[in-house]
Amino acid sequence: MKKLKILQVGPGKKELRTEFYIKKEFKLLGHSVLTFNDIKIYNLLSFLSHIFFRIITYLFNPDLIIYSKAKKISIANFQWANKKYTTIMWYFDIQVHFQNSILERARRVDIFYITNIGQIPFLTQNGVNARYLPQACYTDYSYKSNNREYLYDVSFIGNNNKHMGMREMLLKQVSEYYDLHLWGKRWETGTTYTSHERIFGEKYANVCIRSKIVLDIKSYEYCLLANGYFSNRVFITLGYGGFLLSQKVKRKDEIFEDGKHLVYFETQDELIELIGYYLSHDEEREKIARQGKEYVLQNHTYRIRIAQILDDIKHIQNQRFK
Repeated sequence: MKKLKILQVGPGKKELRTEFYIKKEFKLLGHSVLTFNDIKIYNLLSFLSHIFFRIITYLFNPDLIIYSKAKKISIANFQWANKKYTTIMWYFDIQVHFQNSILERARRVDIFYITNIGQIPFLTQNGVNARYLPQACYTDYSYKSNNREYLYDVSFIGNNNKHMGMREMLLKQVSEYYDLHLWGKRWETGTTYTSHERIFGEKYANVCIRSKIVLDIKSYEYCLLANGYFSNRVFITLGYGGFLLSQKVKRKDEIFEDGKHLVYFETQDELIELIGYYLSHDEEREKIARQGKEYVLQNHTYRIRIAQILDDIKHIQNQRFK
């Protein structure tokens, strides 16, 4: 495939964001990438940003435009760009009900990638060419450590949702039984758990390696209703070698095998019981962690996701120029 000129719409220059790693993988494959941060430019130029987008796009003349949320790109500009260029959108967040503004944008790209399977029929019925493309782990793990000197029994890496949801309630229950450490924003101090700063990169890796168990708990109950949905927390934690105890979502086991790559739980009682079991079974827990790391690094990196995107757009472009 020829080397492409790619216009990335989103915060692609912000390290540790998903968009940053997408851009990085495109560039490592030899493609040129220009980032257009729609929110930042809109905050600077207001309505003039819509004109600026067309000027930049026209001058750059991309082979591909890839959007993330693109909230500040007008519907008119979506329509204009899709008539002239190959366009895709990779929407990472889950939506219980897709807002009309998102649907209008999704209809105006060649492919709309989402991170759950369950909503594809709805999107298809609404005129969207929707495909399932989950997030992934990073290809380049500069932090490599086999040091299993544990500092924490149980850890959760993620933010508090500002009010009591499913995540907060389950973690509160866990903290009443086990030594729980929480890494993220808005966790209170002086409670039954120990709170820490929000972490990324090497610090994230260190917590995965030094924790006997890392938890994956969804924010709200509606996240459990979207088949095949999970955040990049799953891939990143496994990629760093953490043992992951993950809340089960329908069809999630089509990607990860329970008891081999990670361990699933469904109820609060099961979560409490499984934590106790794996805290006392080191060899079994560490074997699962090793297998999970090997599996995601072989099958679920951003480089592999980019290869899928490139294959998809190749077919689109072949059809356009028949």
